Amino acid sequence: MTKPSKYYFAGTTRIAMRKYSIPQPMTVEYFLSDHLGSTSLTTDSAGTKVSEIKYKPWGELRSAWKSSDPQLIPSTYALTNYTFTGQYSYMDDPTTSGTTEGFGLMFYNARWYDPSLGRFAQADAIVPGGVQGLDRYAYVNNSPLVYTDPNGHWAHCNIFGWCWDSQGGNFSMTLTADVQSISANLYEDGHRERSQFINGKK
Repeated sequence: MTKPSKYYFAGTTRIAMRKYSIPQPMTVEYFLSDHLGSTSLTTDSAGTKVSEIKYKPWGELRSAWKSSDPQLIPSTYALTNYTFTGQYSYMDDPTTSGTTEGFGLMFYNARWYDPSLGRFAQADAIVPGGVQGLDRYAYVNNSPLVYTDPNGHWAHCNIFGWCWDSQGGNFSMTLTADVQSISANLYEDGHRERSQFINGKK
């Protein structure tokens, strides 16, 4: 039997879990996420990949892999339940066959979300502005590659600084100092490479 016994956070981001595997000793696994906060990889303390999850745009599991090395994981190993955008999943584990572990929904605190439909199961109690806000079952204003919805009420910024203005009902881009610095460096690098190419130096 393998089950998570404790999660570790950096701020509000879940970064690791400690598992207890009977009769093996406790092990710590580290989460590596994509730009939406979805758990994509888990590694052991040495950085060796233990499992990998890939998603479709609306959160369905596209594929999942777990190591077959018995020294890394026991035969009863289970994937983390915190999957798409870091929310708790009641979906079936795709690495098992003929077994039903869940009922096909994800818990987004205020509401249940169905990734197979790309919609919430309940209407939003808070109606955001804008045309997309008229559909109270819509997930992140129908832009799942850009926004997240950690509380089940409205879309939030991702790491690139794209935000949903819940007051005015408009999309806006507020770049943090880090993102501004990264963007400026990428622009300068690209401009320099373009100039070198045009001048025949590359």
